[in-house]
Amino acid sequence: MSINFVAKAQSWQTIALSIVAGSASYLCLGMSTITQSVKPRVVATTSVTKQIAQDTIDLTCLIDAGSDPHTYQPKPADRLAIEKANLVLYAGYNFEPSIIKLITAASIKPPSIAVNELAVPLAQQFEDDGETVNDPHVFHNARNGSRIAEIIGARLSQLQPSKSALYKANTKKLSAELLQIDSWIKRPFPLLSANW
Repeated sequence: MSINFVAKAQSWQTIALSIVAGSASYLCLGMSTITQSVKPRVVATTSVTKQIAQDTIDLTCLIDAGSDPHTYQPKPADRLAIEKANLVLYAGYNFEPSIIKLITAASIKPPSIAVNELAVPLAQQFEDDGETVNDPHVFHNARNGSRIAEIIGARLSQLQPSKSALYKANTKKLSAELLQIDSWIKRPFPLLSANW
């Protein structure tokens, strides 16, 4: 009888071990799925980032289309978004002064890129209250817009190398559209009809 007891004990050990091993592999599979499905958090101030990244990032765009970035007033959720971000993309040249203050005041400082300053290091300057300042509106030039897209695409590729091909393709497409606009802008306008 002791032989049956030992055989039964060994069979229970085998079953228990199989359950534990199966559970462990299930948890590992689940964990790898969770890890692979987590998107990097990116905070940006324009929709250009969305055009390049599409749905590969968890994007928080702080300034809604049509809003004035000069007068933007941050919400508490904006500071939290910055502190949780893997990357912050903002214009620079003091274009969004409230966002620059948020980034500076954040207790956790993620990598923050002044995109327009990198894309156009020699911005036009003008006098403002007796002080010479850089014109933050560098994006008004379509060629500059193309360089801005290239900076954003490159930074996203650094953040998520596995998506680099997608970012390069989307950047190339957006840059081509902007350069086409640039060439269109430079064409002379046809004379208006005398009857118009």
